Parts: sequence; structure tokens; C-alpha cells
Amino acid sequence: MSNIDAEVVDLGASKLDDDTGVPLYQGKGCAFSDDPNDAPSFDDTPVMCQLGVTALPYPADSGGNAEGLVCKGIAGYDGIVVGARDTRSNSVVGKMKAGDTVVHSTGPEQAAQLQLKEEKRQCALVTKGSNKKTVGVFLDGKDDKVTVTGFGMVIEISDEYGISLVGKDGTAGISIHDGRVTIFGEVVLGGKTPFMPVAGQAIGLNGATSTPMAGVYVGA
Repeated sequence: MSNIDAEVVDLGASKLDDDTGVPLYQGKGCAFSDDPNDAPSFDDTPVMCQLGVTALPYPADSGGNAEGLVCKGIAGYDGIVVGARDTRSNSVVGKMKAGDTVVHSTGPEQAAQLQLKEEKRQCALVTKGSNKKTVGVFLDGKDDKVTVTGFGMVIEISDEYGISLVGKDGTAGISIHDGRVTIFGEVVLGGKTPFMPVAGQAIGLNGATSTPMAGVYVGA
């Protein structure tokens, strides 16, 4: 068996193989002379990383680029990428605590993330809406609750407070707790603006009406 050595290379715009669909990384090594063309290239390089996680590097931009560790001297291959990192992901690492694990998209914003937090006993699936604000699903084992939040609205299930649904800006909602259903905000049944109660308001042909009575309003 020939000796196997490794080299750190800059990863460029990678792609999926047209026939197999597997990811192929494009890499460029570091030059040891004044001529960048002397740097070895690794085009359409296969990847062998951890099972169950597949990613395509994001192209280089002003914020940085992805790097790959390429093993050379393997029979049948010019090189194989066995690991990769992207310095643009440092902000994700900087927010982690001991025991945390984060799976995130490979773009410079890491816009979509699955955060597994040891200390908080929390699983958070988060992304950013078109308004750049967070949309997320949070499983919180420390405070015993599940929360779905986004676009100014919240759904929460908790051991202490039951189930609650709060509409945009908190102007309407539903709470289910201790055998009681509480509704706040304007209630409309039938999908149209309410104008008469269920009972106590009869409109005759001549326009005469009876005295209104309390009740649930329905649309028509």
C-alpha cells in the first residue's frame, strides 16, 4: 500500500454527480510558489465524511470560504475529502455551550439550524422568514413546554398552562387548561361579519325587530 498523505484545500462551487447524485467537491490547494497555477487542483472530488450528514459547500465570498481535508495516495482516486469546515460558521460555534450540537445549512448565514442544547435540554428547529425574523419549533425539557412561533403568532403546549394559541399581535387567542376553553378576541362563526344573535332578533318583512338577547353571533 502506498503512503497516504493529506492536504488542506480551499473548496469551491461543488456539485452533484449527474449519474449518481452524490456530492463532488471542487478543491484548490495552496501554492508553494509565486504562481497560483502551481497549486494542485482537485476537480470532482468524492467525499467520505460522517454517515447521515450530506452537505454541499457554499461558494467563496467576501466573508470567507469552505476548506476541505483531502487525502491523497489512495488507489483509484486523485483525492478524497474526508472532512471540511467553513470559517463563516464561527458565529454558530461561538454561541454553543459544552455538550451542545448544531446541524446547520452551509451558507454564510446558516439560515436553517437544528440546535440540540444540553444544559437547557432543548431541541430547536429554526429558520428565517422572508422578513429575516426567526421562525421556530422548540422542544423544552427544562421548562416542560413545546412552542411554535413565527410571523407574530405563537402556539404553546405546557405542563403548567395547557394549550394556548395566540394570534398576531396578541389580539385574539384560545386557551385550553384544566377542563376550560377560553376564547378572547372577536368571535365570528360562518366566516362573515356578525350582525345578529342566534336568538332574540327576528327581522320581519316590514323591518320590525324584536328585543336583542345575549348569545353567540353568527354571520350570514
